[in-house]
Amino acid sequence: MLVSRHCPHKSTKTAIDYLTLYQSETTTDPLLVIYEPRFYIIIQGAKTVKIHKSCFHYDQNHYLIATLDLPLSGRITHATPEKPYLAACITFNPEEIARIIAETRARPGARTLGRTSLGLSPVTADLLDVLYRMLRTLDNERDRDFLAPMLKREIIYCALQGEQRHVLHEIADQRSDTSRINRTLAFLRANFMDDVEAASLPELAGMGQSTFYRRFRAITGLSPLQYRKRLRLQEQDVSCSVTISWLPMRLRRRL
Repeated sequence: MLVSRHCPHKSTKTAIDYLTLYQSETTTDPLLVIYEPRFYIIIQGAKTVKIHKSCFHYDQNHYLIATLDLPLSGRITHATPEKPYLAACITFNPEEIARIIAETRARPGARTLGRTSLGLSPVTADLLDVLYRMLRTLDNERDRDFLAPMLKREIIYCALQGEQRHVLHEIADQRSDTSRINRTLAFLRANFMDDVEAASLPELAGMGQSTFYRRFRAITGLSPLQYRKRLRLQEQDVSCSVTISWLPMRLRRRL
């Protein structure tokens, strides 16, 4: 499989700067992480992600869309030496989503209940085909430099046709609550070791105080101070670690 060949470690950041590959022969314990905006596509195996009181179980039949820097815990729930867990992560930013929405005039579709920052969509044969072509460019520098950016745009286009397209529209719209909260999350991530005055955050978001705190908790599951604490805990974990399917199988075998 292409993922195994280009992912010699449990996590490998590839020569395509927005593409990271993962593999594991065993299940894992829950790990606290911050998910930056990304598409997370499982090729083989299964995973569970928890954020606040919500839990997302997904495998090769569904892919995860995260549009904000979200603190959550994730664990691999299905992996063996014979069939290791294999996954690909493509990061993006709101500006990329907004450009493709404008170019294609994509419509947001019906909004579903629940979070506007995280969701699952069914994997399609078209999406797997684009991912396969992106992985193939890793074998050729010229192909990678020319084709990979276009293939990323095609992946975003596929996602804008999926069930969670309203999630992408929310983050692309600078006037939406999700986009406003995202500005404060970026600020907190850049200054999480400082004692930031929580009272200054609603002004940064351009929202009233009561609306800001209500929407911040609804979107992240945390208060701003709890979010900053999660960031600090994750940084401590990183420091400690440094010191101490229903789709045709022929499509998945290519990956």
